[in-house]
Amino acid sequence: MNNNIEFKPDGFFKNGHFQTVYSALFHNPTELKNSEAVMIKTEENTTIGCEYNKAENAKNACTILIHGLEGSTESNYIVSTSKKLLAKGISVLRMNIRNCGGTMHLTNTFYNAGLTHDVNEIIKYCQEKLGHEKIYIVGYSLGANTVLKLAGESNYHQSLAGVVAVSPPLDLSMCANAIIRPDNKIYDLYYVRRMRRTYRKKKEFFPELVNLELLNKVRNLYDFDEYITGPLFNYKNAEDYYSQNSSLRFLVNIKVKTLIIQSKDDPIIPFKCTEEALKIENPNIQYLITEHGGHVGFINSLKSALKDHDRFWAENRIVDFITLN
Repeated sequence: MNNNIEFKPDGFFKNGHFQTVYSALFHNPTELKNSEAVMIKTEENTTIGCEYNKAENAKNACTILIHGLEGSTESNYIVSTSKKLLAKGISVLRMNIRNCGGTMHLTNTFYNAGLTHDVNEIIKYCQEKLGHEKIYIVGYSLGANTVLKLAGESNYHQSLAGVVAVSPPLDLSMCANAIIRPDNKIYDLYYVRRMRRTYRKKKEFFPELVNLELLNKVRNLYDFDEYITGPLFNYKNAEDYYSQNSSLRFLVNIKVKTLIIQSKDDPIIPFKCTEEALKIENPNIQYLITEHGGHVGFINSLKSALKDHDRFWAENRIVDFITLN
C-alpha cells in the first residue's frame, strides 16, 4: 500500500472540528450514475436496501461501503469513494444501515452499531448472486465499528478479503460520553435531532415499535441509547449495549487483512480508544494514524495533494489498500 503520500493539512485544516464540519458541508462529489437498486433480505422481517454499480472492465472483486450514524448510500464520502473504486475496476455495493436512506418500511427493528449479521448476509449475496470472488468491506464511523466487529467474530463469509475502518468508535461508551461533552454539543445536537426524527418517522410504519413518550427522557445521544436503542435490542441499558458491541474487544480475533484510519484530533473519537487498540498488536491490522484529520475528514493540503488523486487522503488510502491486496 502506498503510505508515502504525506498527509499534511495546513491552516484551519489542522483543527479537528474544522476538518469534521468542512468535510460534512463542502465535500460534494458529483452524482454516481447507473446504480442498480438491490434489495437483500437478511432476516425474516428485515430487508436491506443497497445500490450496486458494476465496474467497466471489472475485476472479480466488489467493495461493500457502509455509512455512519444517520447517513445513507448517498453520503458524500460513500459516493466519492465508490467513484474512485469504480475507476480502478472494482465494483461497489453501497449499503443502507437499517432504516436509513428511506428504508424504514423494510424492517420492523431500529439499528445499532453491532448488526454484523446484515453485513455478512450482504457479503454472501455479493459472492453468490453477483459472482464476486473477493469481497472487501469499508465502514465509516458507526459502520466502521460494525465491520471491525464482524471481522473479529471470525464467522464471516469466506469471500471476505479485507476490511477498512475509517474513524471507528472502538469503545462505544467512551465515544458516547465524549460526544455529550459541552465542547462537542454541535455534534450531539445534530445526531440527536436526526435520530429523534427517524424514531418518530418509524411510527408511521411500525406503531407498535415506537413509544414517543420515551423521547421526553432523551436529552443527548447517550440518553437515546439508554432509553431507546438498548431496550429495543433487549440490552439492559446503554452500557450493556456498548459493552457487547464495541469493536475494541473483537480486534484480537481479526484474521483478515484490516486497515484502521484514525486521527488524533478526532473530536468524537477519543484517541485513547486507538491507544488501547494498539496494545493488542494484532499483525493482521495495519494502522494509519494522523495528527490531524478530524472525524471522517482527512482533507489534505493542496501542496501534498499534488502527489495524490485529490485532497481526500483517507479515501485514496482505501483505494490503495483494496487495489493492492
